[in-house]
Amino acid sequence: GNSFSIRTKLSLASLESGQEIICQWRNNDTKSWRLYIEDYKIHWEGYDENHENQNFNFHADIPIDKFDDNYITLTRNDSIWSMLLDSTLIATNNMSGNLYNSSDKLNIGGRRIGDFSSYDLNGRIDEIIILNRVLDSTELIDDVNNIDNEVLVYYKFNAGTDGILYDHSGNQNHGTING
Repeated sequence: GNSFSIRTKLSLASLESGQEIICQWRNNDTKSWRLYIEDYKIHWEGYDENHENQNFNFHADIPIDKFDDNYITLTRNDSIWSMLLDSTLIATNNMSGNLYNSSDKLNIGGRRIGDFSSYDLNGRIDEIIILNRVLDSTELIDDVNNIDNEVLVYYKFNAGTDGILYDHSGNQNHGTING
């Protein structure tokens, strides 16, 4: 469908430019989408299947004192996109079009371009959850068991071992820890 949510719990030491939170973008020939920090704003952008045209692009100003174990949520409900800081709506935009699904691996906390790491996050990500529905602005995800049929991926970054980032959704989308 055309509805989904990405929620991350993070803390940032600074708002330096070029910090990836989560992306599917290995190189400019396969770029798909990214959620990142730049110019003291949080940005979302997504590209078409030719990796040339931005179908989606919007941002929100965020005060630095808000990044201490806070939630950033990006939602899409058909053509309505929203960004929330905890339960506060900080940006919304009406943008239609399809989000290209690249074959690139999901990158969290940085972008891997070939074997080179760039856009590293200057902070800590505690968890990321991706759902196939829109989260309500007051909804917290404390008990994944209540919504497990809607969870696509749920990573807890304090629960990985031996280089494996475990997917707690039950969907077996385990990742590799780099760094």
